[in-house]
Amino acid sequence: MTDAIESQRTEATPNKRRKKAAVIAGSIGVLGVAGAFAFANWTDSESIGATFSGGEFDLEVAVEKNGDGDWIWQSDTDAVDFADLADGNPDLSDPWGPGDVRATEFAVRLDPDTTHNAAVTSAEFGTLFDGDFDITVAGIDSFTLNSNGTPVEFTVTFAAQSSLEQEEVATGGWTFTATQQSVDSTTPDN
Repeated sequence: MTDAIESQRTEATPNKRRKKAAVIAGSIGVLGVAGAFAFANWTDSESIGATFSGGEFDLEVAVEKNGDGDWIWQSDTDAVDFADLADGNPDLSDPWGPGDVRATEFAVRLDPDTTHNAAVTSAEFGTLFDGDFDITVAGIDSFTLNSNGTPVEFTVTFAAQSSLEQEEVATGGWTFTATQQSVDSTTPDN
């Protein structure tokens, strides 16, 4: 019988050890969860990011002024639907004869909402006035525009040649192409 009792004690001891180990492990688990919950009250997070927006870029031309002497600006013109220097300008729209010399002004600018400066180049469209006029415009080939809306003004002088025929209609002009300059190219006063 002693052997039987001893055998039961030996079998009971590992079961008691397992139970104690389970209780200890459970307690540690409870403490771990409680500790994690306590530390969760002491966490914080922050975020940083950015939202970017493209700027605006709009070239405008003006060929006449209003009654107050301010330029009347036009946009979206092209070689077919151009801003006509002769509109409202009797000096240019009156009939021409060989040897006539007349001058007018026009201006080019970036819309004041434009966000970057521009390098501007011009090219003639059509055969500029069919070669029947000498045309003088200083600085028209290339220039820079500031994004603050300040215009660059030009004076163009036309001189009719002896090749101008009666009732001939001559059409031509310039297309201006503005290329946005980098932010580093903007002037501080914009």
